[in-house]
Amino acid sequence: MTRFANTALAALAAVVLTIGSIGAIVTVPPAQAATPAVLALPALA
Repeated sequence: MTRFANTALAALAAVVLTIGSIGAIVTVPPAQAATPAVLALPALA
């Protein structure tokens, strides 16, 4: 069960980081859109 929990946490972290990096790449060019994206990341986690 511990092994499954570790795998699930690792997968969740990978998904969150992937979404965060994609969101950062998409929203960085417009400076005004970058701030809401950064504020929304904790809500996803």
